[in-house]
Amino acid sequence: EKEKYDPEAESELASFGAERSGATNWPLEEELMQSLVWPESSKLYGHGNDLSCLTVFKDRMMASASEATSAKDAEIILWDCQNYTELKRLPGHDLTITELAFNHSGTALLSVSRDRTFCLYTLPPDTSDPASFTLLLRSPTPHSRALTSVAWAPDDALFATGARDKTLAVWPGTASSLDAPGSRKLGSRKFEAAVTALGFAPRRCGGRAMLAV
Repeated sequence: EKEKYDPEAESELASFGAERSGATNWPLEEELMQSLVWPESSKLYGHGNDLSCLTVFKDRMMASASEATSAKDAEIILWDCQNYTELKRLPGHDLTITELAFNHSGTALLSVSRDRTFCLYTLPPDTSDPASFTLLLRSPTPHSRALTSVAWAPDDALFATGARDKTLAVWPGTASSLDAPGSRKLGSRKFEAAVTALGFAPRRCGGRAMLAV
């Protein structure tokens, strides 16, 4: 049976809430917005289409990408987080980039796209200037359908990609005697549905990297 509206009960509840909060009146919407919503400090203009993803490395730099049907629109824009200026544009993809991720040292940036590829951008070893990022590798179709997600292992030794082809793939994240970063697939796993989100645990457990899918 549907409960009947009881104005006295609502009044008692409001009074109880006011006593608990020490307030005499409920806060107005404007007061809530000022107290609970981060104020806008600046607007950044650079993309011609709606944003598809962005990522930030500490308070130094940010990377953003937009919806795209051409290589020009699919360029990544690097931003300086100190003065909110554009640093550089990074080409590499032909369609919308679905996720971006800096490694934990801020020396590498990964992007995955609907064009079924991932791109790895790196800084030269002798500089930390974000404007020096360059394309190191564009993978040759590591998945059979659009890529949706990417994540770095906590020590940056590995990274993982996920796609709509229901597979997860793991790749080397740093150079070794056997592999260049992202040069070959170290392993993969098939799931029953598209892999849409990935996340590594912040530290290894028993020497193993833990990945949520």
